[in-house]
This record gives sequence, C-alpha cells and structure tokens, in this order.
Amino acid sequence: MTSLTKLKSVKLPERETLYPETRDVRYIHTHIILDRKPSKAFSYIRWMDDDMIHRVSDMTSQVSDKLDSNQSLICLAIHEEAFDKDSMDNIVKRGVQKLKEAGYLDNDSKAIDYEHNVYPSYYNDANNLWLIKEQSEGRVSVLHSTNFT
Repeated sequence: MTSLTKLKSVKLPERETLYPETRDVRYIHTHIILDRKPSKAFSYIRWMDDDMIHRVSDMTSQVSDKLDSNQSLICLAIHEEAFDKDSMDNIVKRGVQKLKEAGYLDNDSKAIDYEHNVYPSYYNDANNLWLIKEQSEGRVSVLHSTNFT
C-alpha cells in the first residue's frame, strides 16, 4: 500500500476487518509555459506559507523537445480548498510573482500560456497504513510514497 492506495477494508484471516479511512481528494496542477528559463535552477519547491499554492516544480527537462529553446514549463500544485476561490489568471499571476520574489525568475519573465488539470486521488494517513501493516503481521506491505514511480 501507499498513501494513495484506494482501499475500503483489509480482511485478514481470524482477525477483525481493518478500515484504512481513505479520503477522496482532488489533485490540482497548473502547467505554465514561460517565455524564458528560470534565472535560478530548481526542481521542486514546497511553499508551506501559501494558502493557494503548495508546490512548484520545473518540468522543462521532461518536455524540452516540445518547447522553444528559451522557454520553460513550471507546474503549480494548488490546494484543493483554494482552487475554486480564484480565477486561473490570478493563480498563474500569483505563482509567477512568487517565483520572481524568490529570485527564481527574472522580473521580465512572462507566462505565455497555461492549462490546469484536476484529477481524483485517494489519501490514507501514514499512521493508519503502518497500523494495518503491523496488525497484518507483515502480510500487507507499506511503501512510504504516494505512488510506485
């Protein structure tokens, strides 16, 4: 199991049925094509102090053959509860501005285009997963990750 395994219950021989309390969540990503490369290299930044954006990633290397040589692609991960509270234009502006303020983008950097996707996922608290592993006496394994990639 991982944090995103969708389970309703785990039935073990001669034991009570275990329930992992899986929550349905929406993962929301906004992908932004910028007119230039970042001025300071980064791959993954966690923003713990922002009520809209919790993570930003530079994904340019994954799609470099699809972009002009001067362009870059960044991904903003949006808090689920904040997504419907503002327009996509404002979310993009906010992300680009924060990257400028942190020195990752030049002040002249601009978003050329953007798109977002919303996909359902499932979340299990890690403590519940470890408890299930323990109670299953090792028959259920836990990988401390969100996926298998």
